[in-house]
Amino acid sequence: MALADHERGFEGVAMLRRTASPSTG
Repeated sequence: MALADHERGFEGVAMLRRTASPSTG
């Protein structure tokens, strides 16, 4: 399931970006 892996990776990146930029949230 490449799609599932891709989605998981995207979510992980989004979370990391949010944590790195709390001001944007």
